[in-house]
Amino acid sequence: MIKHLLSFVVVLLLSVPSVFAQTFDFRYHGESLADGATVTIVAEENDFGEIACETNPSSNPNNGLVLQMLSGNNAQGTATMTVVENTFICENITWCMGGLCSSFGDNTSLTKTFSFNNDICLVQFDALDIASDGYLLATLTATVDGVTRMVNIKFINGEQVDDANFEFRYHGISLADGATVTIAAEENDFGEIACETNPSSNPNNGLVLQMLSGNYTQGAATMAINETTFICENVTWCMGGLCSPIANNTSLTKTFSFNNNICLVQFEANDIASDGHLLATLTAAIGGVTRTVKIKFTNVEQQQVVLGDVDGDGVVTAGDITVLYNYLLNGDSGAMVNGDQDGDDTITAGDITIIYNILLGN
Repeated sequence: MIKHLLSFVVVLLLSVPSVFAQTFDFRYHGESLADGATVTIVAEENDFGEIACETNPSSNPNNGLVLQMLSGNNAQGTATMTVVENTFICENITWCMGGLCSSFGDNTSLTKTFSFNNDICLVQFDALDIASDGYLLATLTATVDGVTRMVNIKFINGEQVDDANFEFRYHGISLADGATVTIAAEENDFGEIACETNPSSNPNNGLVLQMLSGNYTQGAATMAINETTFICENVTWCMGGLCSPIANNTSLTKTFSFNNNICLVQFEANDIASDGHLLATLTAAIGGVTRTVKIKFTNVEQQQVVLGDVDGDGVVTAGDITVLYNYLLNGDSGAMVNGDQDGDDTITAGDITIIYNILLGN
């Protein structure tokens, strides 16, 4: 009987079309690039006698920038090329993705669909007939069947550009790259149950991007919603005042500007109507440098809070102190459920002292 059952399972599997997660990466000169890596290209004379920067001058997959499909059956995708900053004078900037070409003109961002040919898509991004020293910084984001990859492109002619130095901050605290910000739902000014990264538009009371050094005034950012389990009216994302709605389990890329070296990150889930959570990842790229922060929105039924229980496991242990230390040192609130022990609406070393006293029996 078992033999017949196994045979039935094999036949069933063979009769159903295979669905594999799409796996792909950017490659430059045949080498795989880490997600968010930077390709730097120095201007040189091309075949037409122009000074130019080109990501794939010979149209040879092994001698330039390509998108390589590693597994999966999807032969198409969408891509967005964003020119973050351009300081040199050039005749034109063109972008071809799998042979489909566009000129940027006055545009700073273009989106197009593309196709793979034998699992490869040539990325031909060119700045042609460069007539001055300077640099161009761009970000290319590609999405295939819900999976997104990003590469930064840096063109240079004569003038070197310093790497940007910036970070995410939450309530004025510097966040380690890849840290998680956890926000519990509460009633907003409109009487809705909502989660907001920056409800008061005050840089010290929410999530911001802070430029630490460098002369950059713009960047590119991608917000990806990884999972949503609660019901809400809408999800919006504003970056430096530029706002867009964003659907569940999708990603959105936009350029943004700094104001006095600060860019407000206003990400909101409004009118939440059920328990659950939302998980998102925000990636910012400036001058070839990339930083990431994870955002966790939660809305759960009110439960009895145990004093000292920071991680919400129902007991007070040394692990609760560790969670608070991680938050105070690098802003990581990923494991924190109940951080404010003394009820003053801030998290300080005083909250750690309370937990110490609980553990000591005081």
